[in-house]
Amino acid sequence: MRAHFLPLLLPLLPAHALILLASRDVTRRLKSLGMSHGEGASLAINAESISFDARVSQGIRFKEIGELARARDTLESAIQSETGMILPLKRAEAMCKLGSVLIALEEVDEALSTFDKAFEVFPGLDHSADLHNSIAVDLEAAGLLDLSKEHYLAAIHADPAKPEPHFNLAELLERLGDRGAAIMECRTAISLAQDDRDYGEELPYYYNHLAELLAKNGAVQEATDVFALAVHHAPSEPSSLFRLGKAFLAAGKDEEADALFALAEAAQIREEARKHGLHSHPAVDDMEGLGPN
Repeated sequence: MRAHFLPLLLPLLPAHALILLASRDVTRRLKSLGMSHGEGASLAINAESISFDARVSQGIRFKEIGELARARDTLESAIQSETGMILPLKRAEAMCKLGSVLIALEEVDEALSTFDKAFEVFPGLDHSADLHNSIAVDLEAAGLLDLSKEHYLAAIHADPAKPEPHFNLAELLERLGDRGAAIMECRTAISLAQDDRDYGEELPYYYNHLAELLAKNGAVQEATDVFALAVHHAPSEPSSLFRLGKAFLAAGKDEEADALFALAEAAQIREEARKHGLHSHPAVDDMEGLGPN
């Protein structure tokens, strides 16, 4: 193929043809310009890597906008057309993304097989807490609770100090009817999150969930105390204030409950005002200072 025809043909060629072109013809031409065979091979690898990354990104985008069939087809195409130049970790990660799409499509057996193949391609992924947690979330959303539990446990085994899998497992155990175990996992998640600055925003939510579990279990006073901790960590968060108000109401502390409901309403109004670019609101200003001492 003569060099002056190359620019005209490039737009017409599919990705795999571009890869072959890079690995053969372009390599020969670059060699004639003084580049080594190794440098030409490097170009071919880079070309395939760029094409692979682009298709994987496109597949992820299709999933985000709800076009699951196109996401599956795009990711499968990227994985199947790969010729051995892609790093095993990158290929395995793409297979896990495909597995997630397959779960959403309710093709569960195929999804689990895809995850297994990904772990064979790059065994280190089987020890990734984040990956097992992500798989568990997808399985739980699909209603496959027992399988989800297995992957939450695998995530905890991979990194026992990570709060998120413990908390997610707590929510799942509640759904499975094991409230006692759910409370234990929630306590563990809170204990770990307290020592991790990255979980500052999640901590009030963890407290609220634990308090709700305790209240359902009949431990009303402890639930009230835990709700108060949530409010302490997020004093302007409407849901925390409202939940603590409900706890006070259940305990017969009507005045404290009313004050907290007022604060929750004020916090909600303040939040809406800020969304619209306002720094204050008369309803908020009138309520400043309300609440328990």
